This record gives sequence, C-alpha cells and structure tokens, in this order.
Amino acid sequence: LEALLRRWDGRAQLRVLMHELDKAGIAGGGLPTKPRAPSVVPQVDFFDLLPRVLCTHVLRFMEMHSLATCASVSKRWRHRTTTQSVDDLWQAEFLRLHSDSTFLNNFRLWRNYSWREICLMQGRSREGWMHSSVSKQVFQGHRDRVRHVRIRRDIIVSSSWDRSLRVIRNDDSFTKSKQVASHGGSVYGMSFNGEIAVACSEDSTIKIWNVIKETCEAELIAHSSAVYRVAMMTSEILISCCRDFIGVWHWPSKTLLHRLTGHTHDVHRIQAGEDTFVTGSYDATVRVWGYPSCEALWVSPPCHKLGVSCLHFEGSILASGSAKGEIFIWDLVTGARRHSFDPNYHNESTISCILVIKNRVFSTSTFSLRQNDGIVCVWDCDVGVLLARMVEPFHINALKKDFGLVYCACSDGVLRIRSQARDDFSVVRELEHGTKPLYDVDVQGPRAVTCGLDKAVVLWTVNLHEISPPEDDPESLANGGGVGGMGFGDELNAYEQLEDGNDSDIVP
Repeated sequence: LEALLRRWDGRAQLRVLMHELDKAGIAGGGLPTKPRAPSVVPQVDFFDLLPRVLCTHVLRFMEMHSLATCASVSKRWRHRTTTQSVDDLWQAEFLRLHSDSTFLNNFRLWRNYSWREICLMQGRSREGWMHSSVSKQVFQGHRDRVRHVRIRRDIIVSSSWDRSLRVIRNDDSFTKSKQVASHGGSVYGMSFNGEIAVACSEDSTIKIWNVIKETCEAELIAHSSAVYRVAMMTSEILISCCRDFIGVWHWPSKTLLHRLTGHTHDVHRIQAGEDTFVTGSYDATVRVWGYPSCEALWVSPPCHKLGVSCLHFEGSILASGSAKGEIFIWDLVTGARRHSFDPNYHNESTISCILVIKNRVFSTSTFSLRQNDGIVCVWDCDVGVLLARMVEPFHINALKKDFGLVYCACSDGVLRIRSQARDDFSVVRELEHGTKPLYDVDVQGPRAVTCGLDKAVVLWTVNLHEISPPEDDPESLANGGGVGGMGFGDELNAYEQLEDGNDSDIVP
C-alpha cells in the first residue's frame, strides 16, 4: 500500500479518472456535450493593483527562482522586482545561497552592481563553468614555482618562491604581467582584497603593497623567524603567524596591536572570519580566537598526530586534519568535538586539503607520493559517517568553492571542477593547465586562475554568451540552473524581449 501511495501522482490520478469516464461512456462520446459559449474574462494584473508596500511584503516570501520568474513576466513586474527599494530581497537570497562566495569579502569592488545583477552573474557563471566553452590565457614572468594566486575583479596577483609578487591587469584582455614587489626570501603566504596585497616571507617580514599605485605602503617587522601565513580581518587589520607568536596588526600605522602566544610550535595554518579566527600548529592543537578582543575562546586537546596539516570552518562547523590522516569535526562556538574519523580511510597519510560545505566535509590526502596517487573522502558532519571514498591517480593541492562548485588544483596539472550537488562530488569539468603540479586556484564569477610548478599563471574565462541551461537540469535554480521555469540566462533574454514590447506583453 505504501508503494502504491508513493506512485499516486498526478498522472496516475488522470489515468484512473479517464478509465472511469470510459466505463461511464462519457469520455468516449457516450453523452452529447453542449458547446459552451466562450467566456470573456477581463485581464487584470492583481499584483499591479496592490500597494507597493504589500507587493514588497509578498516578494519577501519568495526564493530566488520565484523572484527571477516574477521579473520575467512583464515590464511592470520587472520594475517591482528590480528597483533599488527591493534589492535587499536579492541580497538576502544571495546570502542564504552563497554565504561562502568571494563576492561577499570583496563586494566593494562590485559596488556599481545591484544584488540582482550579482545573483544573475553567479548563476550564469555556474552554468558557464559546467556547460559553456572556457578560454585559456597563459602568463609567464616568475623564475620559480608560483605558490599563490588571487583574482579580484579585474586584477590578478601571484606570489612565488622567486621572492616576488606579480600583477596582471585587465588591459583589453589581460595582457600585462608586471612585477610590483620583492622580498628578501621566498614568499610563503599572501592575501589580496582587490587593492592591497599583503605578503609574508621567509625573511621574517610582512609587506603591504598597493597594486593599483604599485607602491609599498608598509613593512612590518616584529617576527624573529619566517612568517608562514597572513590573513586580513578587515581592510586595515591583518593577522600573521609564525613560530614565536601570532601578530594582530593595524598596518596603516605599522602598529602591532596584539602579540598572541599559547602555541608551543610553528603556527602555519590560519583562517579569519568576521569575529573569529582560527590557528593550527605543529603542537597538535587548534586554537579559536575572538575578535576584536583577541582572546583565546577555546583550545583543542593535542590530538593531531604530527601537527595540524589543514583546517577550515564555515558557520558553526570547524574541520581540522592531521599529518597522520586524522580528521576532527568541532563545534566552532563551544569547542566540543562532534566527530573524529579513522585515519585508515586516508591510509594515515597527510591531509593536504579540507573543506566544510554546509553539513559535509571534503578531505584529500596523498596516497602515494611515488605514484602521485591521492584519496578523496566526503563526510557527513551531522551523523559522522563516510559518504564516499575515491582513490584517484592524482592528489589535490588546493581547493576553492563557489556557487555550488568545488575547484581542485591537482598534481597532474589539471583543474578539476566538482559538483556539490552529488554525494561523491563527481567531476563535471576538467581544464588542463599543463603537465606539472598545480599549487593554487582562485575563482570569482566567470574567471578562475591557477598556478603551479611550471612558473606560469593561467587565466580561465567562461564564455557567458554560449550559456543555454538544459531543460532537464536536475539542480535547482537556487544553485544556478532551471527546473520547470526560467534560468538566469532565460531571464535576461526575457528582459530583452520586454524592452521591445509594451507593458501588457507577457513572456510565456
């Protein structure tokens, strides 16, 4: 009976109804039917009759799919759903669906765009990465391996072991690569917000570069050993970590605000949020700090064998990996350990990357350095179980995620794009950078950049003009596709039709 009820859909009901009508001789023409006179129903746009305040209130209950559909009905509906007064509706939906997007940390770079335009760009970009053609541009200039690369709007910044930073600008198609900074040692870490690039080096210094003006704004000297990582809390506050202490700086005044101690070994992992930052060390512990108090909120027990190799947090979930294949899931607020996973799943090898995606954790490790094999595992954070485990002929050195996709920089020189909508995070696109290992990847909208051992930086650009989302795309419009309705590309086409029509034109 339960199986029958599950199959009791609209089509089944229609078949039963037609069968009963056939039995009664009605559907087969057994009873004469009198033709009805066509009724004249006045065309009234009830939505247009409502006051603006009530219309806005109704729109607040709609998700992005419904907002996009409403905006494609007519000129009046488009005006009601795209004016500046309702742009906060699109902002709320964007924050709900893409809380981890790179657009949020760098929204000032897109201040000329409305939130609706940002939503459309995200959706079109996702469809483009999956279905459209992608152009490739290669930039040379570094004399050693390129360890880090970042893209913000129309500027790319890369750092290398050749002790330099190079900038690639959007000059009619990204044609210029220019060195803007140099250090006394290899650059170990970098952060970039679209205007200011912060680089830390093995020469124990931190330098702040204005890539627009191509000038050094400040040099911070306080550490006594190599600075491994740097992260920007705000546009003026940055955090650095090394062996001796964790520094909290106000870089415009070159002031060391806090000298944080507690770790007993090198601190080489850091992630910063709005009011929290997390550090991981070779002393096998993870520490969570509050901001702006810069006090330690909690400290994990020394459970990471051979040290913390990677960490990542999103929302209230913090995941950390060790150099012996262990993975721990923590409550970011309370510090309680939710789950710990058997290191044998990763063959007790170093966890190279870890990524929290809603209630899942994506972890990677190196299965065999000699054979260049790697292991990918997907975990459920709620119940603490393994969802998928894959042994692949490459290992992953860096991960980035945006609008429902995960971008993997792999050791075989290929950028692989995986879908978050599938339990096994299967690969949906492969882009060949070269034949040597990739070290880093970054993405923003329709552009992505990769770098690696071949000393080159590659820019990938989606051709948005080719986007035509398939009708049977199983993923919802909330992730950028269309199900039984308009996709973002269809909405823009509908806008073009509305521009040539009158107010009463309805887009089917």
